[in-house]
Amino acid sequence: MAGAVACQGEHGQRLVNIIANSDYSRNTLNGWARAQQVQIVPVRVCGDVKRQVQASVSGQLNQLHGAVAADPLLTASLQRQNMSASDVFAVQQNGSQLLVYVY
Repeated sequence: MAGAVACQGEHGQRLVNIIANSDYSRNTLNGWARAQQVQIVPVRVCGDVKRQVQASVSGQLNQLHGAVAADPLLTASLQRQNMSASDVFAVQQNGSQLLVYVY
């Protein structure tokens, strides 16, 4: 279509790699309980890329979304941003801080 603007955002394969390489073992999830601070990190993703990512790693995302929804600190932090567990695609812990990547 003439004049159409290409989607500008994060590349899907990079997001798939982040999700696939994430560790959501029991030890990792237990470590979240010691977190004192949550930083929400928005990542701009086009709708078609988001759907491709979700289809590629749906099992890992389902596990992650369940763990995020069960964590009161993460849930409260997301709600303050008008977001929910289903917006999260990765969580990384850095000491007492959780970095929560959302799209």
